[in-house]
Amino acid sequence: MKDRFIAYDAYAKLAEKYAAIIDVKLHNAEYERPELLKMMPNVAGLRVLDAGCGTGSLTEWFLGHGAEVLGVRCRCQS
Repeated sequence: MKDRFIAYDAYAKLAEKYAAIIDVKLHNAEYERPELLKMMPNVAGLRVLDAGCGTGSLTEWFLGHGAEVLGVRCRCQS
């Protein structure tokens, strides 16, 4: 019986590569991120739970815009 789910190692490698290029990959940097941020409301003074915060890039954005943030990332390990 395996202690980890079948794709754990592949996911871990993918997550590291994604984190390394999220800010420079054309799709993320020029399309996805700017459009997502346009939809964000004014968060100054709000308390935000960033569940599944991954690389923390949105956690940083919330902090930079005056929110009090709790970023939670779960990486299951055996």
